[in-house]
Amino acid sequence: NIFGGGEPTNSRADATIYPGDYLDTTLNWLPVHRPSVNYVAFVHLLDTSGRTWAQHDNEPNATLQATSSWVPGQPVFDHYLLKLDDSTPPGLYRLEVGMYLLTNEFSFVKVAGGGNSALFGAIKVKSRTPPPPPPANAPSWQEPITLSSWQQAKQGRDLALTFNWAATGKHGPAPDGTYY
Repeated sequence: NIFGGGEPTNSRADATIYPGDYLDTTLNWLPVHRPSVNYVAFVHLLDTSGRTWAQHDNEPNATLQATSSWVPGQPVFDHYLLKLDDSTPPGLYRLEVGMYLLTNEFSFVKVAGGGNSALFGAIKVKSRTPPPPPPANAPSWQEPITLSSWQQAKQGRDLALTFNWAATGKHGPAPDGTYY
């Protein structure tokens, strides 16, 4: 029993997203008993130092499934949408999930083993920045061809490199397409 009112039935959360994206999250709660009060659940996206970059706090299913109405043993699928700020830096993140009673102050539901929340998942935030232009010292030849740009992309376990060449000489390619 992770939380007093119920526990997530699994803790899989693996995704790759970009700054400015939305992260659609579903918590699958399995109530072990019916809570006597209505808790607010929270989902936070944390970086490796514990800073929160996105969050959504709400009663389960936008207040439509208050925890005091949960039936023991009946799963509750609870949806949260986290909006990443455009300034979210690339890196690895985790989800933090918990519940609290909102009164004059926060009263958190304790996690089995201690603490106020559970951490899980691996969320990778990638940069939207396009690859940089080729360096000024990119290879070039005296004859009519220059390396104009290059790109790299991971494809499974492989790294694919794409080189873009440009004809720069006065005469262009020979009639058979050969460059000299």
